Amino acid sequence: MRRRTWMARALVALAGVVTAALAVPGAAYASGWQLTDGFESNPSATWSCWNSVVDPNFVNGCNIGFASPNPHSGTRTSWIQANSGWSDVGRTVSLTPFTAGRTLTCGARLWGRTLTFNAQLHGQLEVIDVATWTYVSVQPFTFTKANDYLIWRPVTTAAWVPPHKDVFVRIGLIGENNNELDALEVDDLTVSCSYY
Repeated sequence: MRRRTWMARALVALAGVVTAALAVPGAAYASGWQLTDGFESNPSATWSCWNSVVDPNFVNGCNIGFASPNPHSGTRTSWIQANSGWSDVGRTVSLTPFTAGRTLTCGARLWGRTLTFNAQLHGQLEVIDVATWTYVSVQPFTFTKANDYLIWRPVTTAAWVPPHKDVFVRIGLIGENNNELDALEVDDLTVSCSYY
């Protein structure tokens, strides 16, 4: 009887050791990283502006770090405007948690509001791989006079996986060449990533 009890205890202990050795490690928890930029701290040092054409009738371009009477938050915003061609404002974002062997899943959001009475305004929020200057994510949007005039609206990308540490995030207007100036005020860029 003692021999069986001793042997049963040994088998139970051995089974416990084997189970512990084969056990899957505890659940992995996601970590998060976020950059926010509301044009408040020296925006001309980090943001850039481009436009495709010099229009003799309208001003294509942007104003970075504008002291807005109605910002989404803080006191400063930027605005872009275009009639023909396109006009963009953007900045480089260094994704500091990016390391070899770690997969990041990221998203970008920028708030915008139309400043003109045009029937509609077309643009897109873009994320570009700095190393290859190719798109990582593109989110087109349309604001209308009826629904969006002077109302802050979020423009948000779908989730994306960065191929390199540095990306360039920009928002742009696509001019419609209809003798109307499109103008968009933008504020509060957020780029956030999760990883395991």
